[in-house]
Amino acid sequence: MSLAPSQNLSIPLVVVTYRDIYAWAAHLDKNEETMYDKYAAIIRLSEPDMKAIGVSRGDKVTLSNKVGSIVVRVQLDSKCPKGFGFMPMSHIPNELTSYEAGKLPNFKWIDVVAEAGPGDQKPGDPRPE
Repeated sequence: MSLAPSQNLSIPLVVVTYRDIYAWAAHLDKNEETMYDKYAAIIRLSEPDMKAIGVSRGDKVTLSNKVGSIVVRVQLDSKCPKGFGFMPMSHIPNELTSYEAGKLPNFKWIDVVAEAGPGDQKPGDPRPE
């Protein structure tokens, strides 16, 4: 349930990826694609950031930057600092990463804008343009 469904609020965030044992195990089990998406299509946010964009635990959020846009489910993380979001390493945050010639892609520090996500989008799918 969203806290402010009629408002279109957005905030800047830095997405930091991490290795998650549950997502990794589901990724290795080829029969568990839906479990992999369940564990990989999340972002952990602080309570002030969740309030700022008007979402509650389990709601969808849209993360966008100049490279792309994705929709994931939000989870509350009391240890997450304001202005940051933690996501498991997977193909999902890669949608927000650019591959410029001569530069290494940055998978650990991804600047995005976060806003409450559309209700009809499946978490983990790129957001349609």
